[in-house]
Amino acid sequence: TYLQTEFFNVYEWLVKGECSFKAFAPYTLMTVIEGFGYLVVDGKEYELNMGTSCILPNQVKEWQIKGDIRIIASDTAK
Repeated sequence: TYLQTEFFNVYEWLVKGECSFKAFAPYTLMTVIEGFGYLVVDGKEYELNMGTSCILPNQVKEWQIKGDIRIIASDTAK
């Protein structure tokens, strides 16, 4: 965890290869700050480039990130 408050959490994800994630909040916000890769949700790949931002809604419970990529992500505090 990069930053944690009573309202939200901020994470830095450094992925080289592949990493799996599980949702622990109603949504996750993410922005690519370096590199290139793919977001994989339910077997479908979405390209991620520097500057790409997305919201993973409550329906997305698990996802993978593939590539050589650095992401800043945030979600609500537990």
